[in-house]
Amino acid sequence: MMFRVFTEDVNRPKIEAIAGKFFHAFTMMPAQGVWNGQKENSLVIEVIGDKRLEEPVNLMAQEIKLANRQESVLVQRLLNSNWLV
Repeated sequence: MMFRVFTEDVNRPKIEAIAGKFFHAFTMMPAQGVWNGQKENSLVIEVIGDKRLEEPVNLMAQEIKLANRQESVLVQRLLNSNWLV
């Protein structure tokens, strides 16, 4: 299972610290988003794991939302297959 959190890329060091507080492994990717018709630099945080991560992902998303002073952040839960080689 993959979880993604989409947020505005305005305070990357703070966002990285928040994600690191909840997870020991995650991926951060820059992106370009549009919100209310306005382009913005975005950040996507990905976390791989099982359903038990849903609560900490939501808690992380809430903290990121407050840190970035956003109306909302997008959280996705994707069913997929993952393995390490």
